[in-house]
Amino acid sequence: TAVYNSPTAPKVIALKEFRDQKLLTNLLGERFVQFYYRNSPPIANFLSRHKFLSEVVRVGFVEPLVWVVQVFRK
Repeated sequence: TAVYNSPTAPKVIALKEFRDQKLLTNLLGERFVQFYYRNSPPIANFLSRHKFLSEVVRVGFVEPLVWVVQVFRK
């Protein structure tokens, strides 16, 4: 959400659906989601104050992750 600046961005929705439909259906996925929600707020806060780094993270990490998620949804 932080790198797209909107909780309703289509790619954010795709990630949330992947979380709900795949990750939260097993113990390992649940643990990953717990880890993510415990550790991501300070990262999101940092990225909200550093727009260039937010773009780097979006292009270099989140966009490829969304692509993988979309491949697994098919």
